[in-house]
Amino acid sequence: MPHFDAHDLHHRHTLNVDSDSLVGRIYGDGEIRVSSRHHQAIDELAPGFRVTARCPDGVIEAIESEMLDWYAVGTQFHPECGAASALDIRLFEEFVEAVAARQGQTVRMVA
Repeated sequence: MPHFDAHDLHHRHTLNVDSDSLVGRIYGDGEIRVSSRHHQAIDELAPGFRVTARCPDGVIEAIESEMLDWYAVGTQFHPECGAASALDIRLFEEFVEAVAARQGQTVRMVA
């Protein structure tokens, strides 16, 4: 499955999301479409991380930390691109909210 299209800056393809994850909480169960432009991918996952989204061809597209004291989410797809959806933006909002919660603050996100 193509993960890069030189003629389409917002190349989109499907992912299967692990529902028991931050990515799953944001995007919901099952298959989603994301903007993706890459020519490399994760082969071996570091200890302390788990895969939370894959393409139908098996390529890892999202990982998350399993360490409770360390907030870390990595995406191979591009939630920051010009074709981002409101769900893509939620990844960034979740990060800001997690940082604020760790510092004992509340955050109100304004669109």
